[in-house]
Amino acid sequence: EWAQDIYDAIEALDHRLADYDELNAAYAEALEAEKNMDKYLDFSAVRAAMNAISWDIKITEQEKVDTMADNLNEALDNLKFKPADYSAVNDAVTNAQKYPASNYTPESYANLRNILRSIDYTLNVSKQDVVDNYVTQINQAIEDLEELPADYSALEELLDFVQEARFERLGAF
Repeated sequence: EWAQDIYDAIEALDHRLADYDELNAAYAEALEAEKNMDKYLDFSAVRAAMNAISWDIKITEQEKVDTMADNLNEALDNLKFKPADYSAVNDAVTNAQKYPASNYTPESYANLRNILRSIDYTLNVSKQDVVDNYVTQINQAIEDLEELPADYSALEELLDFVQEARFERLGAF
């Protein structure tokens, strides 16, 4: 009978909850990521891991909590950002192509060329500010282009020729 009393007493014990510290940290990170979920290609694995959490597991089943934390951390680690939006960059590049190098000083055109060559087309949406800055740089380089002075030597030669021909004709009279 005393053995039954001990067994009943053990069954009546109210076990404390499992240690949720690691899971709480992962959950907080997931909530932060959720605020920007439109920047990710697919947020469903994180959402599924969040929805699978049980918040009332006792210490005797700590491994279940640890597994939930591992699953959520893995889902967070596997999040992939969407690619950055390069449409404004593409428009700026198209615009820059309207400016032929032969019309501008080599130094000013080299600046534009270097900016165009430095564009990194592999950035994701978390670096959209960098992508947007490319547009600013391209537009500034276009604005900074310095036109070459016009070469009027051929025109001057033609005018001299015409002038000489007129005098020769007038002189023949």
